[in-house]
Amino acid sequence: MTTCIDLSSDTFRGYKLGVCESYRAETGSGRNCNSDPWNWQLLGVRGHVCPWGGDRLAVCIRGPVLAKRLSREPWVEFCQLGEGECNAVFHVRDFERAIPYAKLYYRKPLEGEALEKAQEAARKNFGV
Repeated sequence: MTTCIDLSSDTFRGYKLGVCESYRAETGSGRNCNSDPWNWQLLGVRGHVCPWGGDRLAVCIRGPVLAKRLSREPWVEFCQLGEGECNAVFHVRDFERAIPYAKLYYRKPLEGEALEKAQEAARKNFGV
């Protein structure tokens, strides 16, 4: 079985992590969808980044102009163009180059005192 890049690792910390939309359609259930890292995606305004296998990721974007531009990038190893969308495979070392294409959601991770305040607020508000 091919290995999968862990999108929950520190390398991708701060990016919004979600689950593949098709999981529920394929299984009829949303149960256990978070347990398989192959279902994880980094979500963005114009698309998402997902595992492809080994040390490869895929960026899937919407928009015909961006799709054509992405297909011409030298760091893209494989590209599938559709009508107004594009799926491109690239090496994990080129992750930073793919971010603007999908316009990934990012929030700077909290640290130190700010993290402690957020954790305390969560315990207070949610009874954790």
